[in-house]
This record gives sequence, structure tokens and C-alpha cells, in this order.
Amino acid sequence: MTASKLDLTCKAIDMLFPMHVVLDNRGWISGLGPTLERILGPEASGANLFDVFTVERPRSVRSMACIRERLGTKLVLSACPLDGDPIQFRGFALAAADEDTVFLDLSFGLHLSQVVERFGLTETDFKPNDFSIDLFYSFEAQRTLLEDSQKMATALKAAKIEAEKRLRRIR
Repeated sequence: MTASKLDLTCKAIDMLFPMHVVLDNRGWISGLGPTLERILGPEASGANLFDVFTVERPRSVRSMACIRERLGTKLVLSACPLDGDPIQFRGFALAAADEDTVFLDLSFGLHLSQVVERFGLTETDFKPNDFSIDLFYSFEAQRTLLEDSQKMATALKAAKIEAEKRLRRIR
């Protein structure tokens, strides 16, 4: 089977691209990946792309025609989930096999750690080749090590003060 004939099931697409958006030729969202649906709510499906997302870059993208002109190029979008604070996404648009459908493949942009904590995301909420989750885990490990180092330094200072007090009592 050639790549051009590859037909993936919806379950496989959701697993490989958990933050995808499927758009019809008018810009209406006909499908969302499970992570995006969890973040934006099921009502985002069926809405117009430009009512749910703001295209931050390139700024000139304000219609489906503009998105079609930029297939395969980087997009930066933002959306406000149900709790209100905006989330930034980065990704690109691809034409689907039927030529009328556009597939947006998104990843998180800024504030990855805040989004992960805010929505309780795990590795399954990221596509397998999205290394941003590895970056998040690396930052978490560094934060834990820093906290442990600070606790150890505090404990060592307290032990030093206690030892100095004992030495003074002995003298």
C-alpha cells in the first residue's frame, strides 16, 4: 500500500493526532481530536474555525481561502477553552484526500506546563512524535531537583546552626 492510498481509521487518527481539527470547505469544524475536544468542549465541533480559534500568525489568515493558500506552512493559533484563559497552539494545515477537507495538525505553543497541569494531560494527550511532552517532563524533573536541593540546603543550614549551638554549650 502506498502512502497516497493509506486509509486510517478514526481511532488511529485520534491516537496519532490527538489535537487535530478537521475543517470542511467552508471552515466549519467537522471533527476534533480527543485532547482538543476535552480542552475546548464538544460544542467546538460544528462551529466555525474563526469563531473558536484566532489565527495569530500569519496575521493575514482570516478565511479558509487563506488557509488553503498556506497549506503546509506554520500557523500559530489561540483559543479560549471553557474556563476562559487562552491557550496558544502551533501547527500546520494539510489538504485531505478528498481535497474539500482541511486537516489541522496542532501542538501546544506557549505555557505547556500550565496547560498540562490545568487540564491534567498525560502522554496519551500528545501525539507520539510530539517531543514537547518530553520537554515538560524534563522541566518537571529539573523543578523537583531544584526543590530537593533547596530543602537539603535549608536542612544543612539548620544542622550547622544546631551544631554551632552545641559547640558553644560544650565550651
